[in-house]
Amino acid sequence: MYRKYLDTITQMDECINNANLAAIHQFIVKNPNTLITPYLITNVYDLFERYAFYKKVLDGLSPAVKQTKYYNEANELLQSVKNIYIGAEASPINGKTLKGDDFKISYANKKIILVDFWASYCAPCRQQTPDLKVIYNKYKSKGFDIVSVSIDEDAMKWKRASAQDSIPWHNVAECVDQSDSKNIRNFVVKSIPANYVLNNKGRLIGRNVELDSLERMLKKL
Repeated sequence: MYRKYLDTITQMDECINNANLAAIHQFIVKNPNTLITPYLITNVYDLFERYAFYKKVLDGLSPAVKQTKYYNEANELLQSVKNIYIGAEASPINGKTLKGDDFKISYANKKIILVDFWASYCAPCRQQTPDLKVIYNKYKSKGFDIVSVSIDEDAMKWKRASAQDSIPWHNVAECVDQSDSKNIRNFVVKSIPANYVLNNKGRLIGRNVELDSLERMLKKL
């Protein structure tokens, strides 16, 4: 019964989000002379799917709007999207481990690495952890690895959730205001859960991959 309730809430949220996104698309096309347009572009969640559309809107803004910080922020965001296409080399992952060490990882001895963005307050993120553990335990000896990247601002909340969920793989966080997060900016994280899949050269081979699709990728290797 609870599962049906969650599914219903999810469907309602999706309908609301889609309607809101359609309204944003309509607004930004018709309003090239307002600061609201670049501001809205920095807050949409379909930048990867509709990069060309948003780039065209941004290029068509009035000269006055292009002189503002809102334009610069939107332009920088779209540049980040352009830089993390499938096949591109992933940006470095910033932050510290639970032990307080600067995070470093070598991809050379791996086959597939899942970079998973989450937070202590994100229920869907944490609900998938048990299933992810099953996949991790099954394939870790065959070259599979995971890096959980928390976007928590509060270090104590991140550490508490990590302990509660007994995360056994790499776990890193910056613990800064999300507007200052290099990980959020470089990987263009607009919502969580979100993930990227890397190969042993640190290049992107997948984005927002479902767990069943991830396991199919691992079986092929």
